[in-house]
Amino acid sequence: MSIYYYPDKYWALAIPAYTLMLMVYVYVALALYNTEVLTLPLDDVRNFVDEHSVLVGSSEADEIAKANKAIEYLWKSPSGVWDLPVTLVNEVLYGEEEEVEVSL
Repeated sequence: MSIYYYPDKYWALAIPAYTLMLMVYVYVALALYNTEVLTLPLDDVRNFVDEHSVLVGSSEADEIAKANKAIEYLWKSPSGVWDLPVTLVNEVLYGEEEEVEVSL
């Protein structure tokens, strides 16, 4: 058995190139879908309690029910993320301690 027909030069390059670009597109699309759609928001209670959580003194079913009920009453900040002024951060971290000068 031998090959009697060879494809045109354009299609010999175009089909692998289109296939490769389709694979890249699918890879990027799946990564974005997993990040944007399947990832829970940071303030969601389900990030901390799920069906595998084991808490002392309670059953798994009770914890799952509590977590699902807590989602309804969870307070969410309407303003989003805020930047703190550097002076406030320094004051909280380092306080009002006296500066000690070290002389060499």
